[in-house]
Amino acid sequence: MTTPDPPSSDTEPQALQPPVLDPDKYRHHLAEFEMSVEEQNEFLAVLWRILCTCVDIGVGLDSVQLLFRGKTPAQGDLSGADSENSVQMEEHQKHFNRIASTHASKEDQQNEGST
Repeated sequence: MTTPDPPSSDTEPQALQPPVLDPDKYRHHLAEFEMSVEEQNEFLAVLWRILCTCVDIGVGLDSVQLLFRGKTPAQGDLSGADSENSVQMEEHQKHFNRIASTHASKEDQQNEGST
């Protein structure tokens, strides 16, 4: 029995390479700020990384999503707890809103009394 030939590089799907930052392409946006070239490069690199992370999260490619993809709650998948977490979050938001509205009411009463 013969083994099949490995696929040629022409037929293998090529992985997309992540975009690479070219600071000079965006440097003109920082012209109004008093920054050295090194500071501009650092600022653009940090902003670039933040934006790349946002895109990764948006399309499900950040490390946490990849780590827990396809696991069940018994295996440690945190996505199964999302509904429980959202209920807890709603309770925290309600509690915060109650405290904030009570505080705002007290401030309103104090302001009315001082005028």
